[in-house]
This record gives sequence, structure tokens and C-alpha cells, in this order.
Amino acid sequence: MLLLFAVAAAFLAPLAEIYNGKPSQGLSSFIFFPTKYPDGNWSPQGLTYVDTYFKSEDETVLHGWYCPCEAPTAHVLILHGNAGNVSTRWALLRLLQQANITAFIFDYRGYGRSSGTPSIDGVLQDAKAAREKFSEIANVPQAEMFLLGESLGGAFATTLTVDIQPRALILQSTFSSLRELADLHYSVFSSLVSPDLLNSREALSDYEGPLLLAHGKNDPIVPHSQAVAMFAAASEPKQFVSLNDAGHNISANGIYQAALLRFIEGHSKREAGVAGAE
Repeated sequence: MLLLFAVAAAFLAPLAEIYNGKPSQGLSSFIFFPTKYPDGNWSPQGLTYVDTYFKSEDETVLHGWYCPCEAPTAHVLILHGNAGNVSTRWALLRLLQQANITAFIFDYRGYGRSSGTPSIDGVLQDAKAAREKFSEIANVPQAEMFLLGESLGGAFATTLTVDIQPRALILQSTFSSLRELADLHYSVFSSLVSPDLLNSREALSDYEGPLLLAHGKNDPIVPHSQAVAMFAAASEPKQFVSLNDAGHNISANGIYQAALLRFIEGHSKREAGVAGAE
């Protein structure tokens, strides 16, 4: 009986915050599943990286991996999904580095070696701070970066395009809006989630840069149909990579990897005055 009450309390506490006008705080328990250090692969083979610490706007100390290349062809800021940490994305980082692409990945507050507790508002602050830090250490304008968002990170990456349009945007297994995702997984209280909260489809309607959108047709977490809707809302130039027999985690998918590298290479040519559209 005590266990039943404990489970009920754990479920109802965030709902109370939503009811009391704090939706982003109340939703945190349902969307963030951080993996803290030392869990993960913190000594990956074949990857050169620099441990980088910086602060978010509210002084929360954050950690990331800066993965540099000599004379890189592009700079990619990576916003990971709602689970794991920077160390669990080492294979993607190595893929980019081997293609002579400099990348920066960071952990949201509460993940990996970053301090604090994750929340939607807090992570948005973290994403902006990471973009500024990457610009500083790589000596690259924020508008010249590629933004790569994985799942939940794609929603934050799309939000970043509102104030500064990047060189290009890459969305991997991203949902169309938090409300629509809640309708699917938490329908009991999804009506409490604002339709405007992390609404990637709406943000994409105002984004005018190059877009690569990749999604598995068998994704059990974010339906493929949401990716189709986002792609329809986006302007040209845009590319949709629809992966047969793929689920939610597609970073290791060979078809996606090839398309990702081609997309970055094609749109990096704008630095040399060559059109980037494929």
C-alpha cells in the first residue's frame, strides 16, 4: 500500500505543477531521463576531444566535448536526446571528425558532468550558452554553425533558429510538438500542455534555411507521420530521409550517416561561394 501511495505521489507531483501554472517544470519528470557521469563511454577510441566547462545564463555549470579538426569544412553543434549523455554519442562524433567536421556536444543540466536539474526553460538557456561557447572556442560565427538535434534535442535546435538562423538545420527523430507527443503517450493530461511549447512544426514554418530531416518509419516513440507534417511545413531547400525498418535511434544507420555527411558537405560549400542546395 505504501508503494502504491509513493508511485501515485511521484506521478501527481508534476501534474500539480502543471495545474498550478508551471507547465515546463511539471513536464520535466516526464521528458528528461538523464544519465550521470560516470555511466557511459568516457574514453572512446578514435576520437579527439577536449573537456569543456561553461556556464548557462543562471550560472549553472555545464560540460561538453569539443571535437576539433584542422581546417574543418564545417562546424556542428549537437543537441542530444532526452536520455544518455555526451559520452553515449561518441560514434556520431567520431564519424563527423573523420569527415573533417568540427563538432561540439554538451550535456544539459543534470546530465553527464553538468550540474543542476533539467527543465525545459533551463535547457533552452543551456542550448544558447552552448552555442555561444562553441562560437568562442571554434572562432566561428553562430550563424555559420550547423545545428543537429536528436529527438528532444531537435525541438531545442529548432527553437534556436528563431533568434539566429544557422547555416543549416538537421533534425533526427524529432517530434512535431510536445503537445502532440503528449497526446500520444500521456493523453490523460495532454490538454494541459500548451500547443506552443516546443512546437517544431510551427518554428519550421518561419525557418528559411536548409533542412535535413531524418526519421525511421518504425519509430515507436515519435510517429513517422509527425516528421512528414514537419517536412510539409518547412520551406525549401529541404531534404527528407525516410528510413525503412528503422526505429527511433538512427545515428548508426548507414543510409542516414551517408545522407548526413552529403548534406553537410553540400551546404558547407557556401563558405566558398558555391550554392549549398542539393
